[in-house]
Amino acid sequence: MARKLPLADCHAAERRYQKAREKDPTLPEMTGDSLHMNGYGNMLMAEVVLGAFGFDAAALANCRTCWRTVPTMAPLFNTRAFPMNLISVEQYERLRVKAALKGQTVEQWCLETLRRLGD
Repeated sequence: MARKLPLADCHAAERRYQKAREKDPTLPEMTGDSLHMNGYGNMLMAEVVLGAFGFDAAALANCRTCWRTVPTMAPLFNTRAFPMNLISVEQYERLRVKAALKGQTVEQWCLETLRRLGD
């Protein structure tokens, strides 16, 4: 029996993003541990699902603007399990810029900054 249900092909979207990342390694990772989605991965998957349900580009852009402010990113790998330590994608991107200026990952930059504060 055909049901004519929308298809949200998250796997295809993830593969396209990974191919784009191979060409441009400065694009952010979608996971924090190669398995669990971070804020970027969550946004990509949500866009695919909402697009399958008929959201147009303007509606998705509005959602993306809101999602970027929600604390979903763990700047330090072992803080993921503690929601009070999560930061928004916007905050994470500001840290990425600071880390990149020193040739570091966000986690490396955060750990170095915390070590300096402890000295």
